[in-house]
Amino acid sequence: MRDHDGVAKIMQTEQIIHLMRRDDSVDAPQDAIAWSKNIFRTRVTAPEKTLVQRIFATLQIDLAPGKAAFGERSASALKARQLLYVADDAAVDIRISDFAGRLDIHGQILGGGYEYSKIRLFDDGHSLETASDDLGEFQFRSAAAGSYTMTITSEKKEIVIQNIDLH
Repeated sequence: MRDHDGVAKIMQTEQIIHLMRRDDSVDAPQDAIAWSKNIFRTRVTAPEKTLVQRIFATLQIDLAPGKAAFGERSASALKARQLLYVADDAAVDIRISDFAGRLDIHGQILGGGYEYSKIRLFDDGHSLETASDDLGEFQFRSAAAGSYTMTITSEKKEIVIQNIDLH
């Protein structure tokens, strides 16, 4: 019985080879092949545009050197002005130091999702830009006194702090 199965397989293989040799078919036109392939391609969708949520921050604390605030005993020890703004689920701590009329601004965004954010400090005539580090810290050196707006832009949110009085 095994010989019969082997002979049948050989005959079937020979018939296939004979059909292949007699094949006189032509290929389909190239545009039909391309159209057929495109049917099965995965559709590449355009990336979704994400809306950035704009949040306006409100001033919670403004501590200046030499000016005691209610409940603060160590105000005289302050060497830098400290501002604390709250915006939704984040807070922005800003410290301003005066060095011979030029202001150094050090800050930190407290809250998740603001690592490596773009930070812009601007008014009508000046514009400074920097980025926060992995801890949300940022810094501007040698800013001029004035009233500024600060924007902190992350992937999904933008915090806007208006009327920061730098003096």
